[in-house]
Amino acid sequence: MNAFRQGLAEAGYIVDKSVTIEFHAARNNPRNLPVLATDLVQRRPAVIVATGHPGSVFAAKAATSTVPIVFLTMWIR
Repeated sequence: MNAFRQGLAEAGYIVDKSVTIEFHAARNNPRNLPVLATDLVQRRPAVIVATGHPGSVFAAKAATSTVPIVFLTMWIR
């Protein structure tokens, strides 16, 4: 998270002044992801950053075709 905030700062964004970060978590239940994504899209964000469970990307993609989605996922076996 620190690197993300640093990257925003280097791009000229200041958290809580020129950009707001909201966290939404499925709490280890991937079935919550579609509801969370839909709620987030209704807030009209400029961009969605999806991390964690790969389903977060699919839920975000299903919820919008107009909001850019940036994602990082990892598969651990």
